[in-house]
Amino acid sequence: MMVKVTTLSISHSLFLSKKQRYNLHEGKSVKIIGASMPVWFYKGTTSEPAEEVFCKYTIHNKIENTFISITKNNAYVINLPQIPKDFKESILSDIEWRRMSQESKNLREKGKAGPLEAWYESHPVPLSSKKLLDFTDGGSQVLNFKLEQEYKNLNIIHFILIKSIENLNESFVYIS
Repeated sequence: MMVKVTTLSISHSLFLSKKQRYNLHEGKSVKIIGASMPVWFYKGTTSEPAEEVFCKYTIHNKIENTFISITKNNAYVINLPQIPKDFKESILSDIEWRRMSQESKNLREKGKAGPLEAWYESHPVPLSSKKLLDFTDGGSQVLNFKLEQEYKNLNIIHFILIKSIENLNESFVYIS
């Protein structure tokens, strides 16, 4: 018989300036205010609708095994995922690229993965602070990852979304 445990799901939405994103990538810590949205799950019931809670966050980019914790002052401390030491980046060679027709370079062909998309899916790049960099520097200005923790009979799942502050600013609607 499987014992149902309580699960706490917390969505964290964090928005960083370009300077903060690059400081993180360089190994510096960043302190910000972000939003979390906790939802409790137990035996088919939830605490939804969830309420957004604004919290203090300290974000690190350190090579260590801790990923998320809470301080005595109820602030979150998050350490970004790191690229494994033994990771070797695969590069799509010019020869492979030239062999693909322009049509096959399209990411989706009639609902199926094209050769280019299939190549990237078979050569994944681990999540790291590099994703926070601008497009011109090989990033995407977004880092999205999940962390799971267990504490006694409690499962805690953190969904962490870190984006450029410009994404937040563009979402505002101004009425004059």
